[in-house]
Amino acid sequence: MSGLADAHSMSQRANMKTRAEYDANLKQLVGFAIERVVYFELDYQDGRQYFRDYPETGHFLDFGVELIDATGRTVCLTWDSTFFQYGMGVYVDISSADVLAGLSYDVTNDPEWTPFLRRKIVAVESYWTGIFDSMAPTPRRLLIHKTYELPSITIAVSIFRRPSF
Repeated sequence: MSGLADAHSMSQRANMKTRAEYDANLKQLVGFAIERVVYFELDYQDGRQYFRDYPETGHFLDFGVELIDATGRTVCLTWDSTFFQYGMGVYVDISSADVLAGLSYDVTNDPEWTPFLRRKIVAVESYWTGIFDSMAPTPRRLLIHKTYELPSITIAVSIFRRPSF
């Protein structure tokens, strides 16, 4: 991160101390019409797009997703530690270069996204849960409603845990 955008993203995170503040920031997505979608993943140095490994379930990303509208306005949804290390950060009007790292893939024309392009978001909901028994709730899943007729977009943060025997 660098310069003004760095200060802006840190300020945006610092200002989100409560669920109400987080949800107010999230509500900026209402009215947003997705024109482009960019995924961010770790660079495993093998050229493989790991987010495509489970096509029957959906896409699984390492870092996050950037949504871009026709005017170039951006919304970055990234796995971060705004409230706890396994939460989801929402950065509105901040370039992905200032929030997300790793490899990027433009998936705008992917069949998973094409039904949702150029339709305004009508509602956004956040779901908060804890991962471990002693952990305070953190934002872990977003449900984005494009229209009431279409299915919703679900963006969730997950961690893989080894089974305990």
